[in-house]
Amino acid sequence: MENDSGSDQDDLSLACILRPDRPEAELRIFSICLDCESACFRSKDFDKRRTKKMEKRKKQVWSTDISLTSDLRGKQSVRATFRLSEGCIAAISIVATHLGIKQKSLFDHLVEDSQFLNSVASEVRNAKLEKEHRVQKTYVMSRNSLYSLEEVSRNFNASRDALVEYSVQRLLPIIEAERKKHEKRKEMLTEIRKHLDAGRKLLDQLNKDLGNDDPIYDKLGSVWHFIRTPVATWLILLKKGRLLKSSIPS
Repeated sequence: MENDSGSDQDDLSLACILRPDRPEAELRIFSICLDCESACFRSKDFDKRRTKKMEKRKKQVWSTDISLTSDLRGKQSVRATFRLSEGCIAAISIVATHLGIKQKSLFDHLVEDSQFLNSVASEVRNAKLEKEHRVQKTYVMSRNSLYSLEEVSRNFNASRDALVEYSVQRLLPIIEAERKKHEKRKEMLTEIRKHLDAGRKLLDQLNKDLGNDDPIYDKLGSVWHFIRTPVATWLILLKKGRLLKSSIPS
């Protein structure tokens, strides 16, 4: 039945073409015109939607590019000069060394935390630092950090030097805790050195009595050398820790 219906439609279309003066031909032609107009409208509507999607996509890409460029510019390194106390300068160096990070990263961590910086600024509003015993020091920080520092400085009428000085003072508990650890390291190192000296004497005695090819001498020698390696590392830590005695900003 479906094939017959389709055949009738084909015959009607053919008749319309051959005899356009017949009434059914006029209806068919009108129907065809409507279909064409509808198809044309749908095509235009599709083109409009596609154009809008393309424009929206371009805007998104453009917005992403701008955001990415802005983010990269914000992370660019810039130099900023401050007048700080010697204790503050030493504290910055010690904390960065202790945490195993660059001083730039330490500045970024302190300054880019707006809540922390605003809290410091509220304490040092209109504060004036003593000009004596201050050293001019240039540090590297991100552009975002410098912008945040200058913005808070303007909003709270606080000098950049004061903001940095008091921000670093917030790190004093870390330095104090490290100082206590440093004293413990010295005590433990003294004890371990005693054991190393005793082990060295025992190795010398074994070498004298059994020879250096004896398995007991070989095993004990390996243990002694294994312990001696971290002791050398401790000595390096102790040298770094000497700065702790004079690191607290006044």
